[in-house]
Amino acid sequence: MQDFFEISDLIVDNNNQYIVALKLAGMPCVLDKSEDKNLKNLLESYAKHDLHIINRIDRPVSGLALFAKNTTAANFLTEQIKEKKIRKFYLAIVEGRPKTETGELTDYLIKTQANKSVIGKKGDKEAKEATLKFETIVTLDNYTILKVELVTGRFHQIRSQLANFGCPIKGDVKYGARRKNKDRSIYLHAYELSFRHPISQDFKRYKVAPNPNDSLWKLVPKNI
Repeated sequence: MQDFFEISDLIVDNNNQYIVALKLAGMPCVLDKSEDKNLKNLLESYAKHDLHIINRIDRPVSGLALFAKNTTAANFLTEQIKEKKIRKFYLAIVEGRPKTETGELTDYLIKTQANKSVIGKKGDKEAKEATLKFETIVTLDNYTILKVELVTGRFHQIRSQLANFGCPIKGDVKYGARRKNKDRSIYLHAYELSFRHPISQDFKRYKVAPNPNDSLWKLVPKNI
């Protein structure tokens, strides 16, 4: 995570109903046990307004996060998530190569006491159905860059499902990657978010590219 940045540089859109912001890899979305700087508190200080988090992003992941400014907007946006009307796309750099260039994965995930998602079976106690779609964007010698659409929003879903598929995310040693990244980030980036505006009902789409200074992320085509 960058040590020095302006909060305004992280804001993608700020209006009366919500804020869309870029969460840096390594920064918590909300206050956690570490009590490190978190995106929600930083944005509340900037906007001078209480915020409701709509979509969480894991600490080692970068990308777009959405916060509502009032309970009406929060309820409307949360309902869109329940109805799968908020679309969320990620970029992932994974080890190896998927068995197919495109596909859909459905698994049943169980969150453990070790703060990890493991693959269970349909009908298992506490198992929740998790679905994602993926397509290959770039094939490298040792890695593959994937575009992932998150259909459901389960805990560590992309990380767990891709690892189970034989393609752990680069740097994600928690889910089987060979080695960690020096900054403890992982190569997963929430790059596109779309939904209906809480008041106008207009369709909104936001995109933010991954770290342009990273040699691997630079290989992502600009036209995806």
